[in-house]
Amino acid sequence: FGRLWIANTESQPGLVRPSEPFFWGTFPKNQEIFPDANGGEVTGLLPVHSGLLVFTANSTFLITQDDTGKNFKTATLSTTVGCAAPRSAQVMLNGGAVWLGLDGFYGWSGEGMPKPISRQIQDTEIYRINKSWSRQACAAVDPKMREYRCWVPVDGKQTNQRCLVFDGNGWKSRDDITAAAICVK
Repeated sequence: FGRLWIANTESQPGLVRPSEPFFWGTFPKNQEIFPDANGGEVTGLLPVHSGLLVFTANSTFLITQDDTGKNFKTATLSTTVGCAAPRSAQVMLNGGAVWLGLDGFYGWSGEGMPKPISRQIQDTEIYRINKSWSRQACAAVDPKMREYRCWVPVDGKQTNQRCLVFDGNGWKSRDDITAAAICVK
């Protein structure tokens, strides 16, 4: 929407707020959005083709512009699926979103509810993720290989030493790189 979005401020962890269009440091009055009616802390934001995905630990919302184009509206996509790691949320080359939830990876195609996409590795990989440190997981989409790659801490470790790779159909893993952050050129 040509705006800077901030969320999870120290005094209001459930807040999402847009700047004025193309004025990144100017935040208009009366543009405060609290997507979760229960006041859940925002755990991530992800711009997608149809709007802005907003996550709490246990829920997912979509913010879009209203019919006037001046204000925003929020739609609840799920009250049971959220995001555990803000830097795990990425958009695949086909426009679908992928992220790490509390109990595995989820995908969203742009309509309907988020769907679990990691069932095939639930018993071999997902159970190994150190939930106490999973918030630090980080991911990127490799445009050349067309893969989502997410580094997670496993087996009680505090560093992201396991990479779970999703190609849109299936999963594989690697452990040759430890990553604290990822940049794609």
